[in-house]
Amino acid sequence: MSIAISDDDGLNWPWIRDIDTGFGFCGPMNWDLNGQLAYPTLIEGQPGELHVAYSWAGRQAICYVTLSEQEVIGYDPAATPFGSF
Repeated sequence: MSIAISDDDGLNWPWIRDIDTGFGFCGPMNWDLNGQLAYPTLIEGQPGELHVAYSWAGRQAICYVTLSEQEVIGYDPAATPFGSF
């Protein structure tokens, strides 16, 4: 399950982040062994706050993830720079 952000009304999707990769199976084993991720829903709470819910485990469970837009694009102005104290 991936989330993508566009800054040009959907013409390009330069920022993509995986939020759930299942168990890593591909090909014919994908559906039976990867957790059957399906029916994603995304809403924005506060500006830049993303809430994602989707079915998991063959529609027997719901997974909920919240993340910021900055986490998807790979930039967080509030984060401490690497190696800083």
